[in-house]
Amino acid sequence: MATNQTNFRANVQMPEGAPSSFIRLYRWLLQHVWFLQSSSHIRLAISPSQTYQILETATKPSVKRLGLRKLFAKGRRYYIRATQDSGFQMSTNSRVWWHPKRRTAITTILTAKFEPVDDTVSRLKLSSRVKLRYLLGQLIYPTFFASLVIFMDWSLWAIVLSVLGLYVLSWFGHRFTALLEVHEIIFFIETVLAGFAPEPPKQLASEGADIIIEDDFVAEWDRFVEEKRGD
Repeated sequence: MATNQTNFRANVQMPEGAPSSFIRLYRWLLQHVWFLQSSSHIRLAISPSQTYQILETATKPSVKRLGLRKLFAKGRRYYIRATQDSGFQMSTNSRVWWHPKRRTAITTILTAKFEPVDDTVSRLKLSSRVKLRYLLGQLIYPTFFASLVIFMDWSLWAIVLSVLGLYVLSWFGHRFTALLEVHEIIFFIETVLAGFAPEPPKQLASEGADIIIEDDFVAEWDRFVEEKRGD
């Protein structure tokens, strides 16, 4: 009996590719805390260098580009810089309502990479993450207030729920603010590059095709049918 149990344990092996619990937790934290959304793609009919030049020019407000004025509403500004892999990174912030010269903190970094599709078309792959300083602020503020709450003369359950509520509300507030900034950047890129998308392939008409049959062909076909009947 002992020999059978030993053989059974030897035959049971964990899959080599199965990640550990720590790795799964690490990936979950990255996906739901640091990274913001799944990758999106934009197809372009211009080169990466032309794309970067167009976006860099568009980040500077000008009366010559009044069609883009809606992108700069409420004092919003965009910042772009090239990366070593021939891509670029973008961020954005806006003016605060309570001070004319101060601006909101940059919360997100959007990374763009070019992938060639064919000789004339390239694909712009977009991914985003929370800026590290903003991510730390997500933990610093609730930790500070939690250090005050734990010394309150409340019941244990009230203290525990209050502390958890501080962290949950901080996560939601920071997360949705960062997502809003990402959508602003993606909307900026899509608006500026809308005129440089490749032409869609021609599709077949949904209705019947316009087929014109010449009279000579009809006459020859009728004659061919009559000959076959005679045979």
